[in-house]
Amino acid sequence: PAAGSSSLDVVGTDTAAGERRFNEGAADQVYRLRPGAYFVSGFVITPDAADATGSMAESVAYLARPQLDLTKDTTLVLDARKAHRLRIKTVDRTSENRSTTLAFGRSWGGTWLHSGSLTATGSIRTYLADVRGKARDGDFEFDSFWRAYAPQLQKLSVVGGAELHPRTASTGSVNLDGTGEAALVDAGTGTPDELSAAGVAGKVALVEAGDDGSLSTVARDAKAAGAKAVLAHRRAA
Repeated sequence: PAAGSSSLDVVGTDTAAGERRFNEGAADQVYRLRPGAYFVSGFVITPDAADATGSMAESVAYLARPQLDLTKDTTLVLDARKAHRLRIKTVDRTSENRSTTLAFGRSWGGTWLHSGSLTATGSIRTYLADVRGKARDGDFEFDSFWRAYAPQLQKLSVVGGAELHPRTASTGSVNLDGTGEAALVDAGTGTPDELSAAGVAGKVALVEAGDDGSLSTVARDAKAAGAKAVLAHRRAA
């Protein structure tokens, strides 16, 4: 069942009234509705099963029925597993996705509009959509908007070892730029004593991070010790 920030909107286009519910892992949602026409729309966030912190998402899906006419008791199944994948590809050069927005709008009666969007970062690997049926009263629109840039990291590997799958800590105003090199040293779990003992000044500190997801303290201590950068890894990952 959809969990996390997964949500479901049910809006009556006859009455211009409705509600949004957050699924929170429920197997189903039960609505008591009058007969009539409805717009059903939802976002499903699927957690990343490989993430030990439990905070990362594997995919985001948008599922909708632009017009659902209710005349009797009805069971509606919205299944992200049956949605089709959305993606972009740059032809001339390699790129990575930094930000994606899924947005929808449903208008009816010449006056009413229900719209929404969800924006996620490049940490989401998969985007999906499943829109079935058409709006016979009014209009429905759905679109996706992407921001792709040159990769922050193109390759990371250990000499004589495996090629790794790195992710940058952030893509804000201060990003990786230019060229350079520095020695890599093992700094344990990144405590001030371990950083000092490893002699990280002018080097890249390799740190084993905990599963709580926080690296701000380690980064601050490494900077104070003179490290050029921090590479963090988790055993659980």
